[in-house]
This record gives sequence, C-alpha cells and structure tokens, in this order.
Amino acid sequence: YTIKFEENLIQIVMVQQLFRTMLLAVFLLVTVVWEARGEGILELYDDDNYDDQRDDDIMETTNIRGGVTSVKAISGNWKLISDDGVQIVCEGNNVNYLDDNDNVETVEELHEDHPVCSYIFRVNYDNGEASGVVYFTRSNGILNSGSGKYNDAIQSVASFTGYWRVYKNPKWGGDSYDICEGDSLDDINDALVAEDFVGEITGVQRLTCCGRDKENVLEC
Repeated sequence: YTIKFEENLIQIVMVQQLFRTMLLAVFLLVTVVWEARGEGILELYDDDNYDDQRDDDIMETTNIRGGVTSVKAISGNWKLISDDGVQIVCEGNNVNYLDDNDNVETVEELHEDHPVCSYIFRVNYDNGEASGVVYFTRSNGILNSGSGKYNDAIQSVASFTGYWRVYKNPKWGGDSYDICEGDSLDDINDALVAEDFVGEITGVQRLTCCGRDKENVLEC
C-alpha cells in the first residue's frame, strides 16, 4: 500500500506541474497578443489648439477621414500618414498644428522608440518682459497662440539635436530656415541674424531628416 500511495502522489505532483506549465503558457500567449494589438491612446481634434475633439476609435492602424488639425499622444508613439509623407508624434506630445494640416488619412501606432522622440531644440528668448532658455521637443506651428510668450521672442539657438525648421509666420507660413544635425551653432546664429529671423520666429517644426533644399519636408 505504501508503494501504491507514493506512486499516486508522484502522479498528482506531475499533473500539478503540467497544469502550472500550461497556465504559464496561456498567460504568455495572452500577454503577447495583448501587446501586439496596441494600447496607445491618440486623441484627434478638428481645430488647432485641441478644439473640437473627434470620437474616432483609434486602434493600432486606423484610416481616418481628413480634417484633423491637432493631436494629443496620451500614450504610445504614432505615425501620421498623408499623401505628402509622415509625421511622427511621440508619447506625451501635444501638437497644436499638424505638419500636414487637414490631410492625415491614416494613423499607425509604433511599437518602438523613434529617433525623433529624443530630439531637443533649445533656444534663448527675450520677449521684453522675460528672458531665458526654452526647449522644444515637438512641432509648434502657432507660437502666437495662447500666452504667446515665445512668439517673435527667439534670439538664438543654444543647442539642439536632430533636424528642425523655423518659420517667420504661423502655421508653417512665410520664410523658413533649416537647422540640421552637424550644423555649427555659430553658423546657425549668424544666418538667423543675416536673414532677419531674430525676434521674428512664429513656428518651430521638428523633422525626421534635414529639410534643406526639400520642397516637401514630409518626404524624409
């Protein structure tokens, strides 16, 4: 009887171990499927400055109707696709005016860190009432909105990584100047003075490549 009992006990233990292994396999499978489906949250707005939020049900890849002007990436990194190219919007970015306003047709969640998400553009500003250093990590095409603290206040570039373009007019209008990785600060700031950008910048655009000599900066 003792031998029989021990054999039954061994069988019970083996069944329990097998059951635990099966549960672990199911858990891992569910985890992989859940992560693959995407959990990011992207809010779409029909107007600039996050007015008139849309109720689109955004999944991992979603075709949308045109007319989107501003977005908030609550979580996840996103690729916004239009006929002219793409714009990357990183987790935590609130973009008050899209690079290709009104023309985005598809949004796609990126399950990776995109290089542009680490770009930083630091500038010295002076608006007559306050001065200092401010940094940008995303596109802002309407510096003259809201408090307008930095509108027409940028005096020089302090440091930067990546690729940027500055504009004299809001919503990517007027003259522009490209700032590309590898450019020297002295050359950049001399050019901003020579081309009358000092105290005249109303838009700062983050790009995925150097926009110099490109008519369409979204084709990178």
